[in-house]
Amino acid sequence: MPGEMRGPDLARACRALEADLPVIFMSGYASEATVHGNGLRAEDVRLMKPVPRVELLGAIERLLAKG
Repeated sequence: MPGEMRGPDLARACRALEADLPVIFMSGYASEATVHGNGLRAEDVRLMKPVPRVELLGAIERLLAKG
């Protein structure tokens, strides 16, 4: 993301408005995201870039099915 805000910062800001908002976190470092204490939740989806279209669509479908 450009600028100062990072993905986890955006997720926290959005969840301040909607506490149960599902998040898909896409990163080259997605597997390490929770280790660094950046505020991601256990239920957040983590995808490693590059993300195949079918994998992204599957993640969206799973999150929508939970809601």
